[in-house]
Amino acid sequence: MSHHLPHINLRVFVVLVFVSLPLFALAAVVVLGTGQAELRDAYGLQLMQTAQQTAATVDSYVFRRMIDVSILARVPDIRSVAVAGNLVKPDPAKILEFEKAWASNPSAAAARLGVFDNAASRYLRDIVENDRVYREIFVTDREGRLVAASNPTTNYYQADEAWWKEAFDDGVRGRVAVSDVQWDASSKTNALEFAVPIAERPGERLVGILKVVADARELLAVASGVRAGPSGEATLIRED
Repeated sequence: MSHHLPHINLRVFVVLVFVSLPLFALAAVVVLGTGQAELRDAYGLQLMQTAQQTAATVDSYVFRRMIDVSILARVPDIRSVAVAGNLVKPDPAKILEFEKAWASNPSAAAARLGVFDNAASRYLRDIVENDRVYREIFVTDREGRLVAASNPTTNYYQADEAWWKEAFDDGVRGRVAVSDVQWDASSKTNALEFAVPIAERPGERLVGILKVVADARELLAVASGVRAGPSGEATLIRED
């Protein structure tokens, strides 16, 4: 029994092909577009989750440091040196004199004022020497005058600094102030700065400000460990 192939009208076939090609092309574009959109959404979701996890790690790190610094401000020697500093009546002329002397020779000025010879300074120096995350710690009285420090600072008078004003706040309770990651000229490192009020007793009046300059390498390591493709990089930014 013989088989015959059906006869194909070539002209009709060509017409059908030309008519269907745009439909096939449109279908391909739709499929590819849908796939690309789903891929972008999936990648965007992955990036968002990575950002949220990294932000949570950063928040946790900063919060732990804030607690550590706040506890440090409650150490009896720290409180005592701030209270003792406030017993000296503020004298703008003396402050200017000491500020100039400090700028020309911090060590000599500190020796003259006895800034490094008290129990609080020895305690702070011991912390800095044994924990390299802490690069610099110092204490001012409520007038902004330096009363204790782990090592020589760039300035004697601190009350004109933005971080000090933020921590001093209304002068009654004060507030915790945390800086962005920035270069600290005194400790010569990229650092986070924490400034916390010192109270004479829990819930009582503010007697001074404690500032900690903390090396930011642990915090920056969190961002540098984030991988976003061969050319992506992570950046730490504030919510605002």
